[in-house]
Amino acid sequence: MLQPFNGDNLLRREYEKNIRENDVKANLESIILRKLTKYELHGYEFIKEIREEFGVYLGPSTIYPTLKELEKMGLVASRWDHSSERPRKVYRITIKGLKYLRLERDVKNRNRKKMNELSAKQFCIQPLQPVEVEIQK
Repeated sequence: MLQPFNGDNLLRREYEKNIRENDVKANLESIILRKLTKYELHGYEFIKEIREEFGVYLGPSTIYPTLKELEKMGLVASRWDHSSERPRKVYRITIKGLKYLRLERDVKNRNRKKMNELSAKQFCIQPLQPVEVEIQK
């Protein structure tokens, strides 16, 4: 359980890590699909690339069910690659997956615009002053 953020650098890093992990998990389908627009990947490569790019470790129990769900939805397709000593299931994006990404981009752009409008309105009103809360034991 995270402690209340009070500006401490150690707590700040912990909060940032938590926010980053939640963001990656919330956007995992999109991250996978976007990576597949560039090249085919197998499961472990997703784990490795996400860790390198975002600093977040997502294990096989997170990646593989997501890939399976994307395949079930018809957004990705897979094939077995036997070119190395260990066969691997390699994933690629489908036409339906590309259409999904375009739709997602449009929806997120509209949402981002609304969020920006909301933020602009928020700064026009008097902000609430933070209060100290005594935690009872």
